[in-house]
Amino acid sequence: MFVINNMILRSLFINLLFAVFPSFVFADALTANVQKLLNNLNLNAGKVDGTWGRKTEIAIQRFYNEIGSNFDGQIDLGEIADLEAANANYRNFGNKDWSPLIRTKLHDIKNLKASFTYINENLVNALIPYQLDADTLPNLGFHPIGDPPNVKWVKKPMDMDCTLVLKNMSPPDMSRWDAPLYAQNCNYYYRQNLFSGGAEVLQEIFDYWAEQPDGTFDLQPNGNDQYFKSTLMSSLATTYALFYDKFSNNQKIDVFLSDWMLNNQTLIGRKTCPFDAPETFTSSIFIVDSCGSNHWRLAVANFALGLRLANKQLIISGVKHLEINLSMYDMDGIFTPYATRGWDSPGYAIDNNEYISSIALMLSEVGIDLYEMKIHDGRKVRELVKNHNAWLTNPALAEHYIVSSSTCNGGTCTEFKSLKDFGPLKQWKIDRQFEDFDILLRNFYYEITENGMDPIALVNLFPRNRSDQLPNMYVWGQTSSFPFIFATLESLGLLNEYLSPPEVQVDINKKEVDQEVKNLELSKEQLECNISILRNLDDGQNEMKIGHAIMTTTNGSVELSKLELRTGTKDYLNTISDEAELYLSKDGKIVGRILLPTMFGNNRLDILNFGSNFIPMIGGSGPEGRHSYQVEPGLDISIFVEWCFDN
Repeated sequence: MFVINNMILRSLFINLLFAVFPSFVFADALTANVQKLLNNLNLNAGKVDGTWGRKTEIAIQRFYNEIGSNFDGQIDLGEIADLEAANANYRNFGNKDWSPLIRTKLHDIKNLKASFTYINENLVNALIPYQLDADTLPNLGFHPIGDPPNVKWVKKPMDMDCTLVLKNMSPPDMSRWDAPLYAQNCNYYYRQNLFSGGAEVLQEIFDYWAEQPDGTFDLQPNGNDQYFKSTLMSSLATTYALFYDKFSNNQKIDVFLSDWMLNNQTLIGRKTCPFDAPETFTSSIFIVDSCGSNHWRLAVANFALGLRLANKQLIISGVKHLEINLSMYDMDGIFTPYATRGWDSPGYAIDNNEYISSIALMLSEVGIDLYEMKIHDGRKVRELVKNHNAWLTNPALAEHYIVSSSTCNGGTCTEFKSLKDFGPLKQWKIDRQFEDFDILLRNFYYEITENGMDPIALVNLFPRNRSDQLPNMYVWGQTSSFPFIFATLESLGLLNEYLSPPEVQVDINKKEVDQEVKNLELSKEQLECNISILRNLDDGQNEMKIGHAIMTTTNGSVELSKLELRTGTKDYLNTISDEAELYLSKDGKIVGRILLPTMFGNNRLDILNFGSNFIPMIGGSGPEGRHSYQVEPGLDISIFVEWCFDN
């Protein structure tokens, strides 16, 4: 129940009424008071007439659902106290985008406090090298120009001072289609400079906000400012809650941010999304932001701030934002508010993974397994995530949603008849950043806890031919404002190992190799061949070239030269070539062992045994074809030999 502030006289008055008047008169007066208080909260208890009816019952049940409690069926001083406290503390009560029909057991959460042990100086030191360069200026990021598949990405300049944008919660023109990008990119700029001046700027902004009268920055539900303000506030509140000790004036800032979060839960407030039939969602009927990115962002922010301050109402607010979006996965695990955005659909949908991973990590610290939680229809969150990843991997599973919707960029919209109109799938995945490694990385906590993936091997999946280090969007959590990958590694005690992997020394037992080839009939051919080194994940569903070399054979002995790898440490290249013990048999099989780095960006070397697993190339000869070795379930390394000629 809420804390009663300055209500002693009111309680004495009600007790006096009970002593002087008959109970039925008191009951009517009490009911009338309840109706008045409920109506003040815009809960529509009907006419204030002291008569208990269906509207009053629905309104009070809604009230207790909103605060994460239950109505016991009896009106007494406890209910009056709760309602009066809500009237005193709220300007805008509840979340009208949410429905009690989608309430989950997370509403029964206790008043929990998280210590955020993984947000520490070790994490800070790890983030510092990933800050923006000192001479970097804020911009509006890259924007698609043209219709898919002929899209060009152009960086847009910032035409307003970022500090003023954030302090006043206003871009140059709120009606511009790119107005929300000022909120996203300005706060992202300062967050990426958090430890080299960004915290000082944010401190100035927080202090300014905390001095303004209550309600100064309230958004107007369904207004043209709701997306901008909710994006900005959720991102900065998350940053503040996580790096709490980097800021001062905490008491006043706590009050301001908590007040804003609780009084601005409703983003649209006109019509809830179709929680009982997500497959019916279309932007022509339902307002997109009734279930989408800012409910995700606000879920992260409310959980972060609520768990930091042990504020149950903030936590419950986060629960409601989360329930709204979790209820919008259809029975195939397709998040329909995003699947109905044409070419852009997967680019939006992959963000879900990052939000859920961030919340799951936070809740794990207080003993809650988010993936085990059931939504209103009985499905567990892990099932939603699994099926969601399936259609991101194969967008054809959601084609009926995607091609029936429009692709909108820069204020103009285009419709397509088939996924083929988007061009090659590979390029689409690159443009909208939903390649297989993107899906796994954005789902970082889930892949580790649910699928048992090795955390360091997982983070090293990012192709090093794209960047020498993990891009900032993954490190800082561009959409969630939560550094979910590094935070997860730190929570597992693996962050330092990832950043400074130990060198691994492995020796090939040459005697064992000699014994294996002792009775082997070796090839007498003298050949020179091109070889490609391929890494295969998930039984060949995700194949990537990680290196190439020249192979020469003399009397059955194989030597490698001009070896180049896109993975592992370059210092090992000569060692790998020199230490390889490979032979060519008469039937074309490559037999023996070689050391190779099997995952990106670390010094892990695995001994690969080649021998029986050889698939000859159709129309080829000798060793031409694929020679493969299973490192572990789901991970194969292959040597593909081609273009052999007599040397």
